[in-house]
Amino acid sequence: MVKGVTNTIRYRRPQPNKPLDIAEMEFIIEKFQERAQGKAQAPNCAGNWQ
Repeated sequence: MVKGVTNTIRYRRPQPNKPLDIAEMEFIIEKFQERAQGKAQAPNCAGNWQ
């Protein structure tokens, strides 16, 4: 069995009319990874995987 989670984040782009470039995409991914790591390390998350 494989267990997983789904997270949704919202990101308001400073210039939404401008095409998405690599640097902005990397920034978004980095922020998402930081948030996911914080949630995974939260005390209420530890031990929930059985």
